Amino acid sequence: MMQLRKRKKNLNENWILKLNKEIDKNKYIEAIKIEQDIPAAIPGTVHTDLLNARLIPDPFYADNETALGWISELDCIYETSFDFPEDFADNAPTLICFEGLDTICEINLNGYEVGQTNNMFRQYEFDISKFLKLKNNLLQVKFKSPLRVSVEMQKKYGKIFSIRKQQRVYLRKAQYSFGWDWGPAFPTMGIWKPVYLLQPALMMIKTVLFDTIDILDEEAQAQIKIELEGKIDNNNSVLIEIKNKKQLFKKEIPVQDSNFIEAIICIKNPELWWPNGYGKQTLYDLQISLLDNRQTIVDTWHKKVGIRKIQLVTSEMDKSVFRFYVNNKPVYIKGANWIPSDSFIPRITESKYQKLLNFAKKSNMNMLRVWGGGIYESDIFYQICDELGLLVWQDFMFACSAYPEYPEFIDNVKEEVKENIKRLQYHSSLAIWCGNNENEWIWYRQNMGTYKKMPGYEIYHQLIPEIVTELDPERAYWPTSPFGNNDDPNNSDSGNQHSWNIWSSWVDYDEVINDNSLFVAEFGFQAPANRKTLEDVLPIEQRQVQSELFEFHNKQIEGNERLFRFLSGHLPVQTEWKDFIYLTQLNQAFALKRCLEHWRFNYPETNGSIIWQLNDCWPVTSWSLIDSELLPKISYYFVRNVYSPVTIKFEKENNSLKVLISNQSQIKFYGYIQVDTIEINSGEILNNEIEKIVIDCDIIKTYGKNLTLDSRYIIVATLLNEDKTIANRNYFLEKKWKFLVLQETTISLKSSTDESGNSITISVNKPAFFIDLYHPQLNFSERGFIILPDEEQKVKVIGDDFNKSDIDKIEIFSLNKYLCK
Repeated sequence: MMQLRKRKKNLNENWILKLNKEIDKNKYIEAIKIEQDIPAAIPGTVHTDLLNARLIPDPFYADNETALGWISELDCIYETSFDFPEDFADNAPTLICFEGLDTICEINLNGYEVGQTNNMFRQYEFDISKFLKLKNNLLQVKFKSPLRVSVEMQKKYGKIFSIRKQQRVYLRKAQYSFGWDWGPAFPTMGIWKPVYLLQPALMMIKTVLFDTIDILDEEAQAQIKIELEGKIDNNNSVLIEIKNKKQLFKKEIPVQDSNFIEAIICIKNPELWWPNGYGKQTLYDLQISLLDNRQTIVDTWHKKVGIRKIQLVTSEMDKSVFRFYVNNKPVYIKGANWIPSDSFIPRITESKYQKLLNFAKKSNMNMLRVWGGGIYESDIFYQICDELGLLVWQDFMFACSAYPEYPEFIDNVKEEVKENIKRLQYHSSLAIWCGNNENEWIWYRQNMGTYKKMPGYEIYHQLIPEIVTELDPERAYWPTSPFGNNDDPNNSDSGNQHSWNIWSSWVDYDEVINDNSLFVAEFGFQAPANRKTLEDVLPIEQRQVQSELFEFHNKQIEGNERLFRFLSGHLPVQTEWKDFIYLTQLNQAFALKRCLEHWRFNYPETNGSIIWQLNDCWPVTSWSLIDSELLPKISYYFVRNVYSPVTIKFEKENNSLKVLISNQSQIKFYGYIQVDTIEINSGEILNNEIEKIVIDCDIIKTYGKNLTLDSRYIIVATLLNEDKTIANRNYFLEKKWKFLVLQETTISLKSSTDESGNSITISVNKPAFFIDLYHPQLNFSERGFIILPDEEQKVKVIGDDFNKSDIDKIEIFSLNKYLCK
C-alpha cells in the first residue's frame, strides 16, 4: 500500500570498509598490512577511507601515487547495518536509493542480491521490501576493481583506439581517474554520493523541465513540463508558482488521465537573468505542488530559475560564426575550462566550489566549460553558477578516445544522458550541451580516416542529440569540441577550435597573431603550482627544478622541457627553486595575456576564448590559473586584467604604435588615459601624457595619438577611472624582456590595519615590473603588477596570523631583480 507522503531515511552513517586481499596474496602481501574493518565515510572513496584511518600516506606526497597503485587492483566491500525505520509503514514498498556508486558493484541485503551497477554517473534505486527485517539489516555494497574489470572488458570486446589507458573507455567512470596530462592515476571505488531508504508516496513529482521559450518587450513565456508518478487520477491537480520579491505568477492545472503535464506561463515585465558583466543574475523561485482532491499538498518540487534565452549561432549572412546570444544580445565569451577539483571527488566541499567559482567571477569570466573527462558536477556547482552569472558549457562524459557501441554500453549511456539532462536542465547558467571532448579531432589527427567511422560516432551524432531534442529542445547541442563543417574538426574556417599549436606543439605564444579562430574552447600554457603548494608535497632535497619528483608532479610528456624552452625565449633563465617558480609563472601570465588580447581585439571574428584550465585536482605543474590549494598563480591576475570590462592593447602599425581600448561593459567608460614613456637604461619617465576620454559600450576605440616605436623605451598605458584610480594597465616594449637591462629599484613595504583587514602599501623609486610578494603563511590580493614612481599599490593580506613583524619576512620579487646590471 502506498503512503500519502513519501518518507526518507539517510543511511550515510556507521559504515565499514573491508578489502578483499585474496585476489593475489603474493602481489599485495607486503603492501597490505591492514586490519579487517576500516571506518568508512559516506560519501567517500577507498583511498580517502584508508587515508583517514592512517593506513596509507598522503597519496599526493612525493611519488606515493606509484606506491599506492595496488589499491585500485583490489575488490572491496562497504558494509553497514540498520533497523527498519519506526516512522516507515510496514506494508508499503521500500526502496534503497544510491545517488552515486563508483562504479562496478553488487548490492546485497541480508545475504540476498538486490541489484548491480555499472555507471558512476547514474542514480540507482532498488525495491528491497521483501528482503527487509525489523532489526539488524546487513547492507553490503561489493565493489570490483576498476582496473581489473576494465581489462577484462577490453579482452571481451577488443582494443579500441584511445589516448592514455585504453581500457578506461569500457567503464562509465570519470576518465581522468585513470591519469591525465595534469592529473595522477587514482581509479577510485566507493559510495561517492549519499544513500538512503525511501518509501514513495501515493503520488509524486518525478521530473520537472523548465525553459524560457520567448522574450518579448514586456513579457516572457516560460514552458514547464512535469512528469508525475504513482496513482494519479482526475481528482489531482498541479499548482505552478513563479515568484520573486516583486512578482508572483500562479497557474493550477487539473490532471487529466496522464502523468505528463505541460504549461506555458506568461511573465509580465520579467526581470531577466544575465551572464556576469552583462546585467543582474535575477532568479525566480519556481515551486511545483501536487495537490489531492482536497487541495492538500502531497509533494513539492522547488528550485530557483532564471528567465533568459540563450542561443548559439553558427552562420550569419552566409558566413560561418560561432557566437552566443543571451536575451538576443551577443555575448563575448571570457572563460576557463573546469576539471574536477580533487582526485577524490567526495572531498570537494561547497566552500571549495564557492571559492573557485568566485575566483572565476572576480576575474571577469562569464563561462566555464565542464570538461568531458571528469564528472557531471554536483547540484551546488550549477546553483552557484546560476547565482554568479557563469554560463556553463556542459560536455557529456567522453574524452580523447573512440568509445564502444555494443548494445549494453549504448543502453547504459542512454540512461546516463537522460538522467543528467533531467537533473540539470532547469539551470539558467546551462548554455550548451556538447557530446564529447576531442574524440573526432584526435581520430582525424591519427589518420584513422573520416571521424564518421569512429567507434562511438553514433553516440554524439545520433543518440545524444535525439535525447536533447526530446528533453531540452531550447538549448544548443554541439557534437564535440572542437568541431565545424570541415573534414578536420579543428579547422578554423567554421565552428569552434582548440588552439594547441602553442605550448603543446612547441610553438611560441607570439605566434598567436596567426590564429583567427572563430571561438577558442581550449588553449593554455603551463606554470608550476605556487611555491608553498609544491613544498608541502616535495621533500626538501627534491625542491629543485630538474629533480625527479618535481618532474613527477608534471604529467605532460616533456612538460618540464617546455617550461625551459619557453622561459628561455622570453625571460632570463634562473634555476634556483624560488626564482624558477616566479619566472615560469610570469611567463605563463605573459602567454595568456598575449593570446587573450589577440582574440579579444579580433572581435567580431573571434567571439570567445576559454582558457585551459581554471583549477587543479592535486599539486602539480599544469595549465591552471589556480592551484589545488586554491591559490591563484600570477597568471590569474593577468587574465583578470585582460578580461576586465574595459581593457587596453598595443598594436604596431608600420613605424608607429597604436593604443586600442575595448569596452565590453554595458555602460560608457568615463575617465582618463595616461601614457608613460620610460627610458630603459635610466628608468626615468621621459614623457607623461594624460587625456580625458569617453568610450562607448561594445566598441573598440583607437586612442588618438600614435606613439613612436623605439627599442630604447617601455611604454606603459593606464586607464584611470574618474577618481584617478587604475581601471586597467598595459605595457609595450619592442625587444624581448630577456634582452633588457633594467634599473635596480628600491621596493618599500608599509603595513596598515583598518576595518577591511590587514594590508601592505608598496612604493618604488624606479619603475618596478611585475612585483610579487611571498610569505609561507600569508597570501596577497594582487600579484605581478607594475608600479611607477609616485604611485602606491595597496595589497590586502590574506591570513589571520599577520602581524607587523611579518613584513620583514616577506620576500619581494620583481623582474628588475633579474635584469639589472
